[in-house]
Amino acid sequence: MMLMYCVLAMLLSAPVLPLLYFKSVVNAIYIAMNNKRENFKGENIVKLIITITFNPLLVIVSYLIDLISLPSLLLKDERGFEFKYQ
Repeated sequence: MMLMYCVLAMLLSAPVLPLLYFKSVVNAIYIAMNNKRENFKGENIVKLIITITFNPLLVIVSYLIDLISLPSLLLKDERGFEFKYQ
């Protein structure tokens, strides 16, 4: 049962990964074009290149951490959750 939930989570969230990367690249381009306070000349371009280069790794690591922590969240005792709508 737990494996089924993990596979379901992986299948549902996998199509979102390219959108996360696209969003971060568009955001980095926007910041590079509009940021007027650079600490050094070309800082915006350097940060844009870093975002384009390293963000796929960060997105994949974040995805894997979520999948690893999912079983512990699903196995948590219900007394640990907050019941807002009782």
